[in-house]
Amino acid sequence: MKRFGLVLLLMCIVGSKKVPQRIVDSWINMVKPFQEVCGKTYGISSELARDVLINANPPNERSYQCYSSCIIREVGYLTHNRIFNITVLMEKVPFIPQELIRRCVPDAASDDDLCEKSYKNLNCLLQGMAED
Repeated sequence: MKRFGLVLLLMCIVGSKKVPQRIVDSWINMVKPFQEVCGKTYGISSELARDVLINANPPNERSYQCYSSCIIREVGYLTHNRIFNITVLMEKVPFIPQELIRRCVPDAASDDDLCEKSYKNLNCLLQGMAED
């Protein structure tokens, strides 16, 4: 957990791109019912999850990867068959451009590891939404 704090501090110093507040707020409201369970299971605080989202730079750590997987499964974006449900994400977070969602899904879809698959997709979405 201390390592996450250090990574987060470095991200804030080095990176200046941010995800727009309307998207951050929409995402946080969508995942709020699942934050406690997923966060507790993988050791990710709601503060860390919010900061990572705002700064568009999730730590490439196994616990965060699996936390991402937990959240997107609970939201319904990742089905039980390990397939990304693009329609669910477009309905629940309409601020994310459809073309970005369609671009990010193939980048991660072939990955067999559910945690890595989820992390790659989330990272692609965050990088695509971040603005200077």
